[in-house]
Amino acid sequence: MSKVIDYYFTVVSPWTYLGSYRLAEIAKRHGAEVSVKPVNLGEIFPRTGGLPLPKRSPERQAYRMAELKRWREHLGIPINLEPKFFPANDELAACMIIAAGDSGGDPLAL
Repeated sequence: MSKVIDYYFTVVSPWTYLGSYRLAEIAKRHGAEVSVKPVNLGEIFPRTGGLPLPKRSPERQAYRMAELKRWREHLGIPINLEPKFFPANDELAACMIIAAGDSGGDPLAL
């Protein structure tokens, strides 16, 4: 039986950007396949009690930013933590990731 990791993520998340490469490396090291499953957290958050970023308290927003900066530095991965347009519509990107996997490509490479 092969090992498969179901990876649910949102394309526009900085956490996805910071963590996907590491997940792929861990899976490879342990002989596991990653089954990518892009989701729209903008739809999921309100249904599950979460708040979109702009509606979170200033303290939570500040802590999120501090953590993102720490991880950016720790991993040495360049990332713009304050993009001009956020959140962006990620539907086309999610479809491309799914299509890459369906056609035998490496969706995590995207």
